[in-house]
Amino acid sequence: MTLAWKSMIGWRAGAGLAVVVILLAKSLHPIVVKIRRRSNRPRSGTLEILSDGDDVEFEFVGSAHSTCISGLLCHSIIAVHGLGADPDRTWTHAVERTQEREDIEQQPSHRPGRIHLLQDLLRNDFPKARILSFKHNSNWLMDAPLKTIEEIGKSLLEEIKAKRRPRVVSRDSAVVHADANKEYGFDTDHSGLNKCAGREDKLYTRLRTAIDSLRAPSLLQQADTLICKKHYTLERLKIERLSEDLLSMDQCYINLAVVEQFGQDANRSMNGGPAASAFSLFARQKVETPDRTIQFDLATIFNPRKRRDGCMIEPRRILIRGRAGVGKTTLCKKMVYDFTHGTQTELHRSWTERFSRLLWVPLRSLKGWSPTTYNYVNLFYDEYFYEEGDEYGLSLARELARALNDPQSGTTLFILDGLDEISHELGGDSKMARFLKRLFDQPNVIITSRPSAKLPAGLQDLDLELETIGFYPDQVKGYIKNTFTDAKTGEVDHRTIGKVQSFLESHWLIQGLVRIPIQLDALCYTWEDFNPGTVPDTMTGIYKAIVQRLWVKDVLRLEKKDHNGERLTASEISPSSVEDCVEDEIRFLEGLAFTGMHNDVIDFTSEHRDVIFEHFKSKNLLLNKTLPRLSFLRTSNPSSKKPDYHFLHLTFQEYFSETIVTALAALLKDKGQQDDVRIYAAEALGGQSNLPEAIIAALVGLLKDNDEGEDIKSTVAEALGYQSNLPEVTVVALLREESWNVGRDFAVALAGHWDLPEAIMAVLVALLKDKGEDKRVRCRAAQVMKGQLNFSEATVATLLAVIKEKDEDQTIRTYAAEALQGQSNLPEAAIVVLVALLEDEREGLRSCAANVLGRQLSLTEGAVIMMAALLKDESEDLRSCAIEAIWNQSKLTEAAVIALAVRLENESEDVRHYATEVLGRQSNLPEAVVITLITLLEEESGIVQLVASEALVDQLNLPKAAVIALTALLKGENEDVRYYAATALGRQSNLPEATVFALAALLRDEGESIPYFSAVALGRQSNLPEAAVIALTAILKDESDDLRACAASALGGQPNLPEAAAVALVVQLKDESASARNCAAVALGRQSNLPEAAVVALVVLLKDESEIVRSRATEALGRRPNSLDGMIKAAGFLESEKLNETTNSSSLNTELVEALYGNLLRLSFKEQFSLYIDDGYSSCIVNKPSGNWTASFEHSTQHEQLLAVVGRGRELWNLRGYKLWDNTEGEDVLEGQQSIL
Repeated sequence: MTLAWKSMIGWRAGAGLAVVVILLAKSLHPIVVKIRRRSNRPRSGTLEILSDGDDVEFEFVGSAHSTCISGLLCHSIIAVHGLGADPDRTWTHAVERTQEREDIEQQPSHRPGRIHLLQDLLRNDFPKARILSFKHNSNWLMDAPLKTIEEIGKSLLEEIKAKRRPRVVSRDSAVVHADANKEYGFDTDHSGLNKCAGREDKLYTRLRTAIDSLRAPSLLQQADTLICKKHYTLERLKIERLSEDLLSMDQCYINLAVVEQFGQDANRSMNGGPAASAFSLFARQKVETPDRTIQFDLATIFNPRKRRDGCMIEPRRILIRGRAGVGKTTLCKKMVYDFTHGTQTELHRSWTERFSRLLWVPLRSLKGWSPTTYNYVNLFYDEYFYEEGDEYGLSLARELARALNDPQSGTTLFILDGLDEISHELGGDSKMARFLKRLFDQPNVIITSRPSAKLPAGLQDLDLELETIGFYPDQVKGYIKNTFTDAKTGEVDHRTIGKVQSFLESHWLIQGLVRIPIQLDALCYTWEDFNPGTVPDTMTGIYKAIVQRLWVKDVLRLEKKDHNGERLTASEISPSSVEDCVEDEIRFLEGLAFTGMHNDVIDFTSEHRDVIFEHFKSKNLLLNKTLPRLSFLRTSNPSSKKPDYHFLHLTFQEYFSETIVTALAALLKDKGQQDDVRIYAAEALGGQSNLPEAIIAALVGLLKDNDEGEDIKSTVAEALGYQSNLPEVTVVALLREESWNVGRDFAVALAGHWDLPEAIMAVLVALLKDKGEDKRVRCRAAQVMKGQLNFSEATVATLLAVIKEKDEDQTIRTYAAEALQGQSNLPEAAIVVLVALLEDEREGLRSCAANVLGRQLSLTEGAVIMMAALLKDESEDLRSCAIEAIWNQSKLTEAAVIALAVRLENESEDVRHYATEVLGRQSNLPEAVVITLITLLEEESGIVQLVASEALVDQLNLPKAAVIALTALLKGENEDVRYYAATALGRQSNLPEATVFALAALLRDEGESIPYFSAVALGRQSNLPEAAVIALTAILKDESDDLRACAASALGGQPNLPEAAAVALVVQLKDESASARNCAAVALGRQSNLPEAAVVALVVLLKDESEIVRSRATEALGRRPNSLDGMIKAAGFLESEKLNETTNSSSLNTELVEALYGNLLRLSFKEQFSLYIDDGYSSCIVNKPSGNWTASFEHSTQHEQLLAVVGRGRELWNLRGYKLWDNTEGEDVLEGQQSIL
């Protein structure tokens, strides 16, 4: 081989090697760069806080082998990277497409083009968690650390301790939420578990679920879970047919149509706004064939949509109307079911993105509701949590109520079902009505109602109005097909289906009516009972057939017997004669139905039934045995010993009631009956607010009978006035009735409706405006209008025009003014007219104007000044209206205050009283007015003195001159004056020394309550002089329980009490009064230094009979970190090193451990602390950061006693805490060391 060839070969070989080297270098470049990059960034093994804040709710701590996050429930999400990993880059995932970042666009990216697991994902989904990253040097090629795994672990532990924050649960309670049986080996493959491409990444979904499952549920989460599991059960949400077969949710046709109105227009529609006249039967029944173009999908009702004006709106306040039987309750069940159970439905996906919880409130349950206070706490407790007991149940209710105003607690959707069922509660200004209005004003609400009901005036605007409508023809066919298909075999009965369809096609009236679900179900249920050619042509006939068929079934259930004493069989009972077998049951149901309709009762309690049974009693009827066997009744609480019952559907209650209504109408028309009997029949008919048209026509005809007596006519007119479905022509005719009594009684009854339809209102306005109309008719029209709550602008304008017309009859003007009394937000123009009437020479008009002004929520300054002037009017009624008007104003102008202050010098005690009372509602009165009020304290007596004192108490910052004046009164001779002066100073926090000494002197005053209010005033001062402290200490021995408690409370406001005062408070811890013990514990808990005797005494209080005292003692001890060793020592524990020095080990005091349990648990939330039994069952050990404390068991069973007392402690804290041990009850005792805290 030549040299050239050799050189060529050498060149080629060298070149090949160079290529290999270059390729290898290129492939290793990222690793080398990575290694170099790591080596240039020192990592000292610290925890870097990536997410922290004051509102941290929980922490989750763990370790990561290789590149993973795992761990037990504790405090933080702590990420620990694996060997050779970059502490930042290891948690990121490259994202090439920008759409992958949509879920985290609100969170700034840690690295452009990459998603950071900790900073982009976890921080977004767990905003109340602390998120930390442990950055340690894990290099393995360059700058490798000379540390063992144990050393790195210790470094991590020290960092965790250094950055520890209070825990939600103790370390050892993690077994409650974690899977104790699940183990992970050290050789588990964790590769790829640190990188997630986004929120929808399958790995991240599992990781998020795992972290969420380890969190201790908050009180709000407990409330949400309990509602879903106990109240939104499948049993409660089931939909039952007349046949008692269940209807699956996917077969529930809920058709919603849009009523194209938004905002105020929607409210006006609900409140009887103009609407097209509809005289057809189908229109009245709301069963016209619905237009598909206005159909609305239930799942999308909260989606943005365009209004008629072109603007976009996101509906949140929605009204859904529907007639009886059209499916409103089914609709509510459908919404609740899909939201809670239907996880695969579009409604669930759509609504759960918007709302955190759904609260279904059947409004019928609020009938007769009378809590001590009308608020959300009592509503939620009575509706959802009463079975949980007072303490835990009220805690859940309070937390749920708090969540309504807390954006961090998620959004709450209310479903308020059945506005029409409580419409009578909405009128007026009762506490119930005010609360219901707040409930209807919720920002996210669906309200269901029958069309006739109205929303109360003054509510926030609705966003959208929908209507439940009848079935579409294809849905009717589908329902019929499902009904006549064998559920087990799937065999379709085409012959029967054909007959039903043919019947409907030939009976257009029935065809329309069966678009109402309850009526279609009724037809299908009774079809097989009809012989060819005998199918009823009316729904009344169909309902009669339903009733007969159900009675056949009930005869068998009731075990009825024939004349020979043999039980009847199905073959022996014919529908036409079945009612003969159940006469007693029919009479009772008729009485139950009629009485319910008469008294507006739908749910019948045992008290209701017993009263009715007294009047329909039968020897053959055993009520408690009979009611559960009647197909016409249902119960919502079958497990109760005294269940409530309601009719299968309201239409059945109306059906059974109609028998008695018809009988009463017959009695009324029978002139052979005594007048008393006929009058009673008319009165009973008046109790039914929706009489059949035929009976209304009969009653109107009776009024035209010239032979009828005046008393009967008057009672009949009153009964007609109570009806909500009177034609306009009938209203006009009755208002024009020549008989004064008949016309008056009708008008008074009609005025009882606060929600008259707009058509009737239009008739009334027309009658009032017509000067050619009879004076009595115009007055009656105005009298009826008086009861309405929400006038239109046109109606107000008409009334004002009549009032301003000075040539008008004064009686008519007065009635027109009175008609405005139901309005609380009149326009300014109306206020001007009414203020002018205050100067009218006629007292009646002045009184009406003042009355209307007194109901206004907002008055002009001029109106208030005019009302202040009325306080000196001779008429007591006018003065009362004036005070009410001014009282309703939340804040008065300075001119109005001065005008009122002038009245303080009036000769009349009543005027001074009223003026003082109104001024007391203002929180910052001018100094001159305050001095005048103080003068009243000294110069007045009785009610004026009392009201002046209350007015001064409401002043948060009295001027210096006022305090000096009140101090002088403290030293006066008049006992009442001293009392009121001390009371007036009760809310002042920085009193001068002279005033403090004067109050201290009153602690020994002989006047009743003076020492008490003096102590209250002293308790508001932050730094009392020694003399005042000594005086309060002396009061701790007073005979009055209240005074001793108040003195202790006052001393508690001082941060550093002298030893004598502290000793006296320790003595009071044994006071016979629980209130005194409670205040003493609070006072001692606020002291920075406590003697050991105080700690011991507080420990004893942990077993006090009063729960509130126990709680206060626990809180007091919890604030004393240095008292822990003393408590543990008192329970029989010794420090381990001292235990080794003594020959006699300490014996455990299990009773004291039981008393201490709650406090020890509270402590374990704040620092490292555990309590456990050693593996030999010989002792109990307390583990603290400073060392171990040990107490020995005197006998072998003492450890069982300890477990028992801890169990009792757990039961208590299950109620007050997180129910931490619910899942551990009944578990086997663990071997080895048992953590029992």
